[in-house]
Amino acid sequence: MPRQPNSNTSTLTRESTAYRFPDRLRALQLQVHRVRAQYEAMGRQLPWSVEATQGWSSTTKTYSPLGDRITAFPASPGWTTEQIGQYARLRRRLVRLSAAVITHPWWSSVPTGEQVVAAWRSSGWKRRRRAGHCG
Repeated sequence: MPRQPNSNTSTLTRESTAYRFPDRLRALQLQVHRVRAQYEAMGRQLPWSVEATQGWSSTTKTYSPLGDRITAFPASPGWTTEQIGQYARLRRRLVRLSAAVITHPWWSSVPTGEQVVAAWRSSGWKRRRRAGHCG
């Protein structure tokens, strides 16, 4: 038997438990996804160390039939002042946008027990999972 919508809230449709997200909340969530993608892409392109550092390697004894684990990092030229600033700006923007999404007044209209499901639906989690973008 299908789940009946909660009659105490106007955010649920009668046909299902689909939520009507405000346009502003959807726009904020889309900005979060875009900024996070930029932030992650920049992080993948930057050297592994913020400061210029010599390369190094380490061997860890694992007692495994596969052998010991060897970890190696090449020398890092470090990040430029511009890269540090740009990465910090993206991080600040990502935090501010995330805070705007999770503190949006609309969430108070959703019953507490349904907020997690609503958050998943607002983030596009199911669509990203089908597309192979989520773990």
